[in-house]
Amino acid sequence: MVKTTHQPADKFFKEAMRDKRVASGFFSQHLPQRLQQKLVLETLQLNPTSFVDDSFKQYESDLVYRVQTTSAHSCYLYLLLEKQSTVDKMMAFRLVRYSILLLEQHRKQQDNRNALLPVVYPMVIYSGKPRWTAPRSIMTLFEEPELAARHWLNYQLIDLQRLDDEVLAQETWSGLMQIALKNQKVIELKGFLEQLFGLLEQLADDKGSGYGKLVMRYIFQGLEAEGRHTFIEVANAQRDRVLRGDAMTLAQEFEEHGRQIGLQQGIELGKEQGIELGKEQGIELGKEQGIEEGKLAIAKKLYAAGTSLDDIASLTELPLVHLKEQLVKRN
Repeated sequence: MVKTTHQPADKFFKEAMRDKRVASGFFSQHLPQRLQQKLVLETLQLNPTSFVDDSFKQYESDLVYRVQTTSAHSCYLYLLLEKQSTVDKMMAFRLVRYSILLLEQHRKQQDNRNALLPVVYPMVIYSGKPRWTAPRSIMTLFEEPELAARHWLNYQLIDLQRLDDEVLAQETWSGLMQIALKNQKVIELKGFLEQLFGLLEQLADDKGSGYGKLVMRYIFQGLEAEGRHTFIEVANAQRDRVLRGDAMTLAQEFEEHGRQIGLQQGIELGKEQGIELGKEQGIELGKEQGIEEGKLAIAKKLYAAGTSLDDIASLTELPLVHLKEQLVKRN
């Protein structure tokens, strides 16, 4: 069971450190000399915020100070009062998390979100009887600290646009994914699609049809109408019957989906925007999609609003005879 000191320590700590003379003296006494030489402690300001998790608030409290560096940049001094009488082995991990939260708050307050980040210097005040034995660096908390120290804080960049397709294709399965991500918006579409289907054909021989469908769907949904025609053209030229069939089925699915969306949009547009917007957009949408039902729904609204049949026929491009049958006789 975790033992804690008296809770008044929290209030006392915060009230005392709000006095700039106390805070300035504390940091002058404890900050490393090399760091102090880079700071202008006269600019020390208390930042009214806290980053301690709710589950730890009975064990610790924190204060954040902002200070200017000699280069006129900001630096945060993050001060944590540890009220547990036992040593927390994961303190370094929690301090990293609190520091990230502090930096995120700092970024939100900046006009330029791409501005460089300030330094955060974490400090822990501990008054427990047992000697503090927890690691000071988060690196020692990893199972393989040397590996973490070399690779954790520096990310690896895989810049697909700087890698040749031939290099990516050396790994058929992952290469196909990377080539698709790289070339979805490629200018020379037909050549790319021919290369893509060549790789898909290799997968078909290795029971990769499900993965192949996933890749085709990703490419197809990013294409405009002309690009989709090119996709179908290249797909029809494939020797593999199953691959060719999968591609054509995919194209038909998207065509039907688009038709249904067009129908729904035409009807909803007439309902939500009214007759005037229906004239300007609903009718145009109906013309583009070839949706007879959408045109008729708009015609009914126009007729109910008093628009003449001749005007309705002109606006909707529906035959006058058909309008008389649908509108006049039924009324």
